[in-house]
Amino acid sequence: MSKLLFVIASLLVSTSARAALVEGRLAVGDFHSCAIVAGGKVKCWGLGDKGQLGDGKKKDAPTAIEVANLKSVSYVAAGNGFSCAVHDGNVSCWGCFDMNERTESKPAAIAGIKKATKLWARAELACAIESGGDTKCWSMYAAEKSEGKPLAIPEFKNAKSVAVSGSSTGTPRYGSGCAAVKGAAKCFGKTEDSGFKDMAGAKNVANVFGDSSNFFAVSTAGDVNYWGDIDDSEWGLKSIAKNKNGWNPVAVSELKGAAKIVRGMWFGCVLMQAGTVKCWGQSNGVGRLGDGDKKTTNKSVTSPVNVLGLKDVVDIGSSGSGLASCALQKSGKVKCWGKNFDGNRYGILGADLKDKFTGTPAEVQGVTVTMK
Repeated sequence: MSKLLFVIASLLVSTSARAALVEGRLAVGDFHSCAIVAGGKVKCWGLGDKGQLGDGKKKDAPTAIEVANLKSVSYVAAGNGFSCAVHDGNVSCWGCFDMNERTESKPAAIAGIKKATKLWARAELACAIESGGDTKCWSMYAAEKSEGKPLAIPEFKNAKSVAVSGSSTGTPRYGSGCAAVKGAAKCFGKTEDSGFKDMAGAKNVANVFGDSSNFFAVSTAGDVNYWGDIDDSEWGLKSIAKNKNGWNPVAVSELKGAAKIVRGMWFGCVLMQAGTVKCWGQSNGVGRLGDGDKKTTNKSVTSPVNVLGLKDVVDIGSSGSGLASCALQKSGKVKCWGKNFDGNRYGILGADLKDKFTGTPAEVQGVTVTMK
């Protein structure tokens, strides 16, 4: 009887120790970030040359500034030079449009989306999941107007999460992408006729993460599978390097217990179900692994290392540029680490730092995220 009580107590402790994933309150783009604050408003910081900070100007902001004309925001996303938000079921974006021929420094409505509940953005692409179950994606860098209109992907109906990488023309359907649909990871490949398939071996999928033909599936139990274009110099994880199976999923034992996985150029980070964060890959001497290393020399880390000073983390994001990562804590604080780029020219870390980078997380000034 005492053994049974011990097992039950252990399970209760384990469950209570897990930090619930809270997505959509923090968004990390290539050179800027955004977060939802009090009143359903949004604040952004970092590079602002395309209007991606949404304040009506096209200037960088080393600390957070408020996006104009937005309220009741429930979800945010950010890509390369643009940001998007769900507000009252509608979607608005600001920053780059139409291959940089058009920029909007304040939020502009995206037509063709009804009752959006979630957003996803990376590089030039964005996707919205509607309350009716449809997943629609579009290119913010569309060379043709038709490519800039939200395109429904029928195979991603009722998706819980989505990750899509477009082709050079920005057409989402002809790149590669995956979605978590009914416990499976459903994906399409790099060519127009590659078709859709469930990724064998990825079971009880709760979320998919990835881009640029590198994808991860995380199960409800925290098990992780990977598939894609394996690059040892970029990923470094031993379980991936040993199993060069391309688009056949392989188990990633080093990331077991994961809640979310993000990647930047040459590195990756994982939010553990316990609320801590680990990173691995190429440090490039700019502190992007968050382990306190301030050496200017590059190093390759093949086993995930703990990001220092973080606990009770509920979401993470990494810049596609490979500069930095940010974490949202249960308290509403946002902390970022990595490179600020050229001094504070970009300010992607959201802290008015004297150094060009920080090897440990620094709190974003003037931002307290409201939780759902």
